[in-house]
Amino acid sequence: MQTRKRVLVASAGMAGVREEPARRSTSPKRSGAVRNRARYTSGRVQHLLGRALTLVLALLTAAPFLWMLSGSFKTALDVYSINLWPNHPTVSSYAWVLTH
Repeated sequence: MQTRKRVLVASAGMAGVREEPARRSTSPKRSGAVRNRARYTSGRVQHLLGRALTLVLALLTAAPFLWMLSGSFKTALDVYSINLWPNHPTVSSYAWVLTH
């Protein structure tokens, strides 16, 4: 059985409602469960990508501060080493700043 839809007709001197056959979609029909699962999956992927991007940006923002903090515990010769944490941490730079 073909479904029909009502269409409002408004033309010069004529106004009314007529019924026309409903047009069929050219896209393939998917069941509601498949459609909902696809929407859920794409939303979940977008959420995870957003979280991953936020984490990367947070690490890029925090890296210079961590580098400065680790450099403050290094000796003058160790400052130019690539190690994040010094081999022999010292607080001599803090003592020098507070006394001068």
